[in-house]
Amino acid sequence: MFWTIPNTEARIIDKDTGADSQEGQLGELIIRSPNCMLGYYKKEYETSQALDKDGWLHTGDLASKTTDGFIKIDGRIKDIIIRGGENISPTEIEVAMCEVDGVFDAKVVGVYDEVMGEKIAAAIISNSNVEDLCQQIETTLENKISRNKMPEYYFKVDSYPVNSNGKVVKNELKKIVHRLIAENKFKERESCLHNSKRKYRLYQ
Repeated sequence: MFWTIPNTEARIIDKDTGADSQEGQLGELIIRSPNCMLGYYKKEYETSQALDKDGWLHTGDLASKTTDGFIKIDGRIKDIIIRGGENISPTEIEVAMCEVDGVFDAKVVGVYDEVMGEKIAAAIISNSNVEDLCQQIETTLENKISRNKMPEYYFKVDSYPVNSNGKVVKNELKKIVHRLIAENKFKERESCLHNSKRKYRLYQ
């Protein structure tokens, strides 16, 4: 979380309407300052996408404003999961999952679904048995996020696909999930959550 520096304006807006987001509501962080870039060198199209006519730089960061005025970065707009019409930040789920004993790292992506638009899939790095681990994750997540944000798919990996800068390439993770779904590799399990008919699918 951070404050803006002097001579810098910051807003959080709805990506579709351009209206300012309410306190606590996710939106795109845009900034305007004499220190902002003038554009991308010899890349007019990219510049037009990043800088609007009023001089606001569209960062592509997903953010929200806290009650005490801080700006909290929640991930990247391009990684947002739209499930049943709701915008869901993968970062919120990833942070909660990494609090589970035995989870070394977790990355969350949205995968296409005819009914919901997207469903949530979690790729886990762990030495633990994924069957037992998923039950621990379910119990932990119930106390930290709403059930509609809980993953429908869990699968374990040894490492994540990364680009030349060392950043995780989530599109490659999506391809892995789609392939496993197409090959019918996921097995359905009932959640351990109380008063719930929730089911999820796992691959180990």
